[in-house]
Amino acid sequence: MTTTHETPDMATGRPPGDLSRLLFGHLHRSDQQRWGHVYLQGLLRTDGKKTVRRMAAVVTGSEAASTSLHQFVNASPWEWTPARGELARWAARSLPVRAWTLAPAVLPKRGNCSAGVHQRFLPESGRTVNCQLGLGLFLDAGQTHVPVDWRLFLPPRFTRDEAVRDRAKIPATTRPQPLWDHALRLVQEMTSWS
Repeated sequence: MTTTHETPDMATGRPPGDLSRLLFGHLHRSDQQRWGHVYLQGLLRTDGKKTVRRMAAVVTGSEAASTSLHQFVNASPWEWTPARGELARWAARSLPVRAWTLAPAVLPKRGNCSAGVHQRFLPESGRTVNCQLGLGLFLDAGQTHVPVDWRLFLPPRFTRDEAVRDRAKIPATTRPQPLWDHALRLVQEMTSWS
């Protein structure tokens, strides 16, 4: 299946400022709002693999900005649920949405320290890969598929083994969930945003 990713402004690849304000306006600190805007631009403008370093370089022209962007994405205390809800509502208003689609995403990984990394057999390639497994909810508008919510699948060892959990910075309260439960929660959350 081919997915077409359209940006809010196809000519410049830049999101309009009002979209950034809509998605990140709930953040109380101006630096978080600024880095939220950089993050959104990075997601939309960076070709290929979207590492924090590459996104920071594309948007700001400086790889040094990657430290601040990394802090915003991985360590800054902000609630992402309001941003995802606003994204879903914006997409539903902006596109002729025909369906909600749930789809798995296999994210290949080299190491094994990141949350959820495990070995998984991929029938389509006939290979076993080291990866994270995500589940995304997309708004389907024909050739455009907008991801509006997603979950990371955690194999049981990431919630049962304290050393593994601590190394991956997974809260002690996190419990393993089967993929069907993630799917149900994604649909419930999307319904609450509609």
